[in-house]
Amino acid sequence: MPNSSAIQTPVLLILFNRFDTALQVIAQLRLAKVQRLYLFSDGPRTNRASESAILNEVQEKILAQIDWPCEIITRFEPKNEGPRLAIGKAITWFFEHEEEGIVLEHDCVPNQSFFHFCQELLTHYRHDERIMHISGDNFQFGNWRGDGSYYFSKLNHIWGFATWRRAWKQYDVDMKAYPEFREKGQVNTQIDFARGQKIWTDTFDKTFSGTLQTWDYQWTFAMWLKDGFAILPNKNLVSNVGFDALALNTTNPNHRLANLETFDIKDIAHPSVVQIDAKADKYSINEVFNPTILKFALRKFGLIK
Repeated sequence: MPNSSAIQTPVLLILFNRFDTALQVIAQLRLAKVQRLYLFSDGPRTNRASESAILNEVQEKILAQIDWPCEIITRFEPKNEGPRLAIGKAITWFFEHEEEGIVLEHDCVPNQSFFHFCQELLTHYRHDERIMHISGDNFQFGNWRGDGSYYFSKLNHIWGFATWRRAWKQYDVDMKAYPEFREKGQVNTQIDFARGQKIWTDTFDKTFSGTLQTWDYQWTFAMWLKDGFAILPNKNLVSNVGFDALALNTTNPNHRLANLETFDIKDIAHPSVVQIDAKADKYSINEVFNPTILKFALRKFGLIK
Protein backbone atom coordinates (compact mmCIF):
# COMPACT_ATOMS: atom_id res chain seq x y z
CA MET A 1 0.00 0.00 0.00
CA PRO A 2 1.31 3.49 -0.83
CA ASN A 3 2.29 5.71 2.06
CA SER A 4 -0.43 8.38 2.30
CA SER A 5 1.98 10.89 3.87
CA ALA A 6 4.57 10.41 1.13
CA ILE A 7 4.88 12.47 -2.03
CA GLN A 8 3.20 10.45 -4.76
CA THR A 9 4.25 12.81 -7.57
CA PRO A 10 7.22 11.35 -9.48
CA VAL A 11 10.48 13.31 -9.36
CA LEU A 12 13.28 13.63 -11.89
CA LEU A 13 16.69 14.47 -10.43
CA ILE A 14 19.31 15.52 -12.98
CA LEU A 15 22.79 14.65 -11.76
CA PHE A 16 26.24 15.41 -13.07
CA ASN A 17 29.58 15.97 -11.34
CA ARG A 18 28.48 17.12 -7.86
CA PHE A 19 27.85 14.89 -4.90
CA ASP A 20 28.01 17.66 -2.28
CA THR A 21 24.98 19.58 -3.55
CA ALA A 22 23.11 16.50 -4.83
CA LEU A 23 23.34 15.03 -1.32
CA GLN A 24 21.40 18.05 -0.02
CA VAL A 25 18.69 17.44 -2.61
CA ILE A 26 18.52 13.75 -1.70
CA ALA A 27 18.07 14.68 1.96
CA GLN A 28 14.91 16.60 1.05
CA LEU A 29 13.65 13.80 -1.19
CA ARG A 30 14.11 11.41 1.74
CA LEU A 31 12.12 13.67 4.09
CA ALA A 32 9.35 13.90 1.50
CA LYS A 33 9.36 10.09 1.13
CA VAL A 34 9.26 10.46 -2.64
CA GLN A 35 7.82 7.21 -3.99
CA ARG A 36 9.16 7.23 -7.56
CA LEU A 37 12.49 8.79 -8.49
CA TYR A 38 14.10 9.13 -11.90
CA LEU A 39 17.85 9.78 -12.01
CA PHE A 40 19.54 11.11 -15.16
CA SER A 41 23.14 12.05 -15.84
CA ASP A 42 24.86 13.30 -18.96
CA GLY A 43 28.07 11.49 -19.87
CA PRO A 44 31.68 12.61 -19.31
CA ARG A 45 33.20 15.38 -21.40
CA THR A 46 35.94 14.16 -23.72
CA ASN A 47 38.34 16.94 -22.64
CA ARG A 48 38.11 15.95 -18.93
CA ALA A 49 40.27 12.86 -18.40
CA SER A 50 39.03 12.05 -14.90
CA GLU A 51 35.37 12.95 -15.39
CA SER A 52 34.16 9.43 -16.20
CA ALA A 53 35.37 8.21 -12.81
CA ILE A 54 33.87 11.26 -11.06
CA LEU A 55 30.45 10.71 -12.64
CA ASN A 56 30.49 7.00 -11.81
CA GLU A 57 31.35 7.81 -8.21
CA VAL A 58 28.56 10.42 -7.94
CA GLN A 59 26.02 7.99 -9.37
CA GLU A 60 27.05 5.16 -7.06
CA LYS A 61 27.06 7.39 -3.98
CA ILE A 62 23.65 8.87 -4.78
CA LEU A 63 22.11 5.44 -5.34
CA ALA A 64 23.53 4.35 -1.97
CA GLN A 65 21.80 7.31 -0.30
CA ILE A 66 18.31 6.25 -1.40
CA ASP A 67 17.54 4.28 1.73
CA TRP A 68 13.76 4.71 1.94
CA PRO A 69 11.07 2.71 0.08
CA CYS A 70 11.28 4.19 -3.41
CA GLU A 71 11.07 3.00 -7.00
CA ILE A 72 14.24 4.11 -8.81
CA ILE A 73 14.58 4.48 -12.59
CA THR A 74 17.99 5.47 -13.97
CA ARG A 75 19.45 6.70 -17.22
CA PHE A 76 23.16 7.44 -17.18
CA GLU A 77 24.43 8.47 -20.61
CA PRO A 78 27.78 7.10 -21.85
CA LYS A 79 28.61 10.18 -23.94
CA ASN A 80 28.38 13.89 -23.17
CA GLU A 81 25.87 16.03 -25.02
CA GLY A 82 26.17 19.18 -22.90
CA PRO A 83 23.38 20.96 -21.02
CA ARG A 84 21.71 22.39 -24.13
CA LEU A 85 20.74 18.90 -25.30
CA ALA A 86 21.09 16.69 -22.23
CA ILE A 87 18.70 18.46 -19.86
CA GLY A 88 15.88 18.65 -22.38
CA LYS A 89 16.55 15.01 -23.25
CA ALA A 90 16.29 14.07 -19.56
CA ILE A 91 12.94 15.83 -19.14
CA THR A 92 11.58 14.36 -22.38
CA TRP A 93 12.61 10.87 -21.17
CA PHE A 94 10.84 11.55 -17.85
CA PHE A 95 7.59 12.53 -19.57
CA GLU A 96 7.71 9.52 -21.85
CA HIS A 97 6.91 7.61 -18.65
CA GLU A 98 4.88 10.11 -16.59
CA GLU A 99 1.90 12.39 -17.23
CA GLU A 100 3.12 14.97 -14.69
CA GLY A 101 6.04 15.42 -12.35
CA ILE A 102 8.68 17.46 -10.57
CA VAL A 103 12.09 18.33 -12.06
CA LEU A 104 15.15 19.14 -9.95
CA GLU A 105 18.81 19.66 -10.83
CA HIS A 106 21.64 18.53 -8.57
CA ASP A 107 22.27 22.00 -7.08
CA CYS A 108 18.67 23.13 -6.52
CA VAL A 109 17.66 22.28 -2.96
CA PRO A 110 13.91 22.41 -2.25
CA ASN A 111 12.23 22.64 1.11
CA GLN A 112 9.34 20.38 2.07
CA SER A 113 6.70 22.96 1.12
CA PHE A 114 7.93 22.76 -2.47
CA PHE A 115 6.81 19.15 -2.89
CA HIS A 116 3.33 19.75 -1.49
CA PHE A 117 3.00 23.00 -3.46
CA CYS A 118 3.81 21.22 -6.73
CA GLN A 119 1.69 18.17 -5.96
CA GLU A 120 -1.41 20.21 -5.13
CA LEU A 121 -1.10 22.56 -8.09
CA LEU A 122 -0.35 19.79 -10.58
CA THR A 123 -3.73 18.36 -9.61
CA HIS A 124 -5.53 21.71 -9.44
CA TYR A 125 -4.45 22.82 -12.94
CA ARG A 126 -4.14 19.38 -14.55
CA HIS A 127 -6.70 20.17 -17.25
CA ASP A 128 -6.13 23.92 -17.56
CA GLU A 129 -3.93 24.17 -20.64
CA ARG A 130 -3.18 27.84 -19.98
CA ILE A 131 -0.94 26.74 -17.09
CA MET A 132 2.28 25.15 -18.35
CA HIS A 133 4.78 25.51 -15.51
CA ILE A 134 4.86 25.50 -11.69
CA SER A 135 8.04 26.95 -10.20
CA GLY A 136 9.43 26.80 -6.69
CA ASP A 137 11.31 30.07 -7.12
CA ASN A 138 10.45 33.54 -5.88
CA PHE A 139 12.76 36.42 -6.82
CA GLN A 140 10.52 39.28 -5.64
CA PHE A 141 12.53 40.01 -2.46
CA GLY A 142 9.59 40.66 -0.18
CA ASN A 143 7.09 41.99 -2.71
CA TRP A 144 3.87 39.99 -2.29
CA ARG A 145 1.97 39.65 -5.55
CA GLY A 146 -1.81 39.26 -5.77
CA ASP A 147 -4.18 37.77 -3.22
CA GLY A 148 -3.01 34.15 -3.23
CA SER A 149 -0.08 31.98 -2.23
CA TYR A 150 1.22 32.31 -5.79
CA TYR A 151 0.87 34.49 -8.86
CA PHE A 152 0.92 34.02 -12.62
CA SER A 153 3.90 35.00 -14.73
CA LYS A 154 5.44 34.86 -18.19
CA LEU A 155 8.78 33.97 -16.57
CA ASN A 156 9.09 30.24 -15.90
CA HIS A 157 11.98 30.05 -13.42
CA ILE A 158 13.54 26.59 -13.58
CA TRP A 159 15.46 26.03 -10.33
CA GLY A 160 12.96 23.40 -9.22
CA PHE A 161 9.70 23.14 -11.12
CA ALA A 162 6.81 20.89 -12.05
CA THR A 163 4.88 20.46 -15.27
CA TRP A 164 2.78 18.05 -17.32
CA ARG A 165 3.46 15.92 -20.37
CA ARG A 166 0.76 17.95 -22.16
CA ALA A 167 2.89 21.09 -21.71
CA TRP A 168 6.37 19.64 -22.20
CA LYS A 169 5.39 18.19 -25.59
CA GLN A 170 5.61 21.80 -26.90
CA TYR A 171 9.34 21.93 -26.12
CA ASP A 172 11.69 22.23 -29.09
CA VAL A 173 15.38 22.77 -28.36
CA ASP A 174 15.89 24.17 -31.88
CA MET A 175 13.03 26.71 -31.61
CA LYS A 176 11.98 26.04 -35.20
CA ALA A 177 8.92 28.27 -34.86
CA TYR A 178 10.95 31.27 -33.66
CA PRO A 179 11.66 33.07 -36.97
CA GLU A 180 7.93 33.43 -37.70
CA PHE A 181 7.22 34.32 -34.06
CA ARG A 182 9.86 37.06 -34.23
CA GLU A 183 8.74 38.37 -37.61
CA LYS A 184 5.19 38.80 -36.29
CA GLY A 185 6.46 40.71 -33.26
CA GLN A 186 4.93 38.20 -30.86
CA VAL A 187 7.48 38.88 -28.11
CA ASN A 188 5.60 42.16 -27.68
CA THR A 189 2.38 40.28 -26.91
CA GLN A 190 4.06 38.54 -23.96
CA ILE A 191 6.02 41.40 -22.36
CA ASP A 192 4.39 44.83 -22.19
CA PHE A 193 7.35 47.24 -21.90
CA ALA A 194 9.97 48.16 -24.48
CA ARG A 195 13.11 47.36 -22.50
CA GLY A 196 11.82 43.90 -21.60
CA GLN A 197 10.81 43.24 -25.20
CA LYS A 198 14.32 44.09 -26.39
CA ILE A 199 15.99 41.96 -23.70
CA TRP A 200 13.88 38.92 -24.54
CA THR A 201 14.20 39.36 -28.30
CA ASP A 202 17.99 39.51 -27.90
CA THR A 203 17.93 36.45 -25.62
CA PHE A 204 15.83 34.40 -28.03
CA ASP A 205 17.98 35.53 -30.98
CA LYS A 206 21.12 34.28 -29.23
CA THR A 207 19.48 31.03 -28.16
CA PHE A 208 18.11 30.33 -31.65
CA SER A 209 21.48 31.06 -33.28
CA GLY A 210 23.37 28.89 -30.79
CA THR A 211 25.35 31.80 -29.35
CA LEU A 212 23.75 30.88 -26.01
CA GLN A 213 24.25 27.18 -25.36
CA THR A 214 21.39 26.58 -22.95
CA TRP A 215 18.17 24.58 -22.71
CA ASP A 216 15.87 26.74 -20.60
CA TYR A 217 15.09 29.73 -22.82
CA GLN A 218 13.63 27.24 -25.30
CA TRP A 219 11.20 26.23 -22.56
CA THR A 220 10.22 29.87 -22.05
CA PHE A 221 9.72 30.17 -25.81
CA ALA A 222 7.56 27.03 -25.88
CA MET A 223 5.35 28.56 -23.20
CA TRP A 224 5.09 31.92 -24.99
CA LEU A 225 4.35 30.24 -28.31
CA LYS A 226 1.19 28.82 -26.71
CA ASP A 227 0.49 32.00 -24.71
CA GLY A 228 0.97 29.88 -21.59
CA PHE A 229 1.31 30.91 -17.94
CA ALA A 230 3.79 29.98 -15.23
CA ILE A 231 2.96 29.80 -11.54
CA LEU A 232 5.44 31.41 -9.14
CA PRO A 233 5.07 31.12 -5.35
CA ASN A 234 4.85 34.20 -3.15
CA LYS A 235 7.53 32.68 -0.92
CA ASN A 236 10.77 31.15 -2.15
CA LEU A 237 10.75 27.35 -1.89
CA VAL A 238 14.05 26.36 -3.57
CA SER A 239 17.65 27.48 -3.06
CA ASN A 240 20.32 27.19 -5.74
CA VAL A 241 23.43 26.21 -3.76
CA GLY A 242 25.65 25.70 -6.79
CA PHE A 243 27.05 29.19 -7.32
CA ASP A 244 30.75 28.37 -7.47
CA ALA A 245 33.60 27.33 -9.76
CA LEU A 246 32.08 23.90 -10.50
CA ALA A 247 29.01 25.47 -12.13
CA LEU A 248 28.76 26.12 -15.86
CA ASN A 249 26.91 29.45 -15.62
CA THR A 250 26.20 30.35 -11.99
CA THR A 251 29.82 30.83 -10.94
CA ASN A 252 29.59 33.96 -8.75
CA PRO A 253 29.02 33.00 -5.08
CA ASN A 254 28.09 36.61 -4.29
CA HIS A 255 25.27 36.70 -6.84
CA ARG A 256 21.98 38.08 -5.53
CA LEU A 257 20.22 34.78 -6.27
CA ALA A 258 22.82 32.48 -4.70
CA ASN A 259 21.81 30.40 -1.67
CA LEU A 260 18.47 32.12 -1.18
CA GLU A 261 16.59 31.41 2.03
CA THR A 262 13.50 29.24 1.67
CA PHE A 263 10.17 29.56 3.47
CA ASP A 264 7.12 27.39 4.09
CA ILE A 265 3.72 27.66 2.45
CA LYS A 266 1.43 25.62 4.68
CA ASP A 267 -2.09 26.22 3.33
CA ILE A 268 -2.28 27.14 -0.34
CA ALA A 269 -4.64 30.00 -1.16
CA HIS A 270 -5.52 30.13 -4.85
CA PRO A 271 -5.60 33.58 -6.51
CA SER A 272 -9.07 34.97 -7.22
CA VAL A 273 -8.25 35.55 -10.90
CA VAL A 274 -6.00 33.80 -13.42
CA GLN A 275 -4.04 36.63 -15.02
CA ILE A 276 -0.41 37.58 -15.53
CA ASP A 277 1.12 39.93 -12.95
CA ALA A 278 2.91 42.22 -15.39
CA LYS A 279 4.25 44.40 -12.55
CA ALA A 280 5.98 41.40 -10.96
CA ASP A 281 7.47 40.36 -14.30
CA LYS A 282 8.77 43.87 -14.95
CA TYR A 283 10.38 43.86 -11.50
CA SER A 284 12.08 40.51 -12.18
CA ILE A 285 13.45 41.67 -15.53
CA ASN A 286 14.58 45.15 -14.47
CA GLU A 287 15.66 44.53 -10.89
CA VAL A 288 16.98 40.97 -10.80
CA PHE A 289 18.01 39.61 -14.19
CA ASN A 290 18.83 42.66 -16.29
CA PRO A 291 19.34 45.73 -14.09
CA THR A 292 20.49 48.88 -15.85
CA ILE A 293 24.24 49.58 -15.81
CA LEU A 294 23.66 52.41 -13.31
CA LYS A 295 21.61 50.21 -10.98
CA PHE A 296 24.17 47.38 -11.28
CA ALA A 297 27.00 49.77 -10.33
CA LEU A 298 25.08 51.29 -7.40
CA ARG A 299 24.26 47.82 -6.07
CA LYS A 300 27.84 46.59 -6.51
CA PHE A 301 29.20 49.45 -4.38
CA GLY A 302 26.49 49.03 -1.73
CA LEU A 303 24.72 52.29 -2.48
CA ILE A 304 21.39 50.51 -3.00
CA LYS A 305 20.15 47.07 -1.93
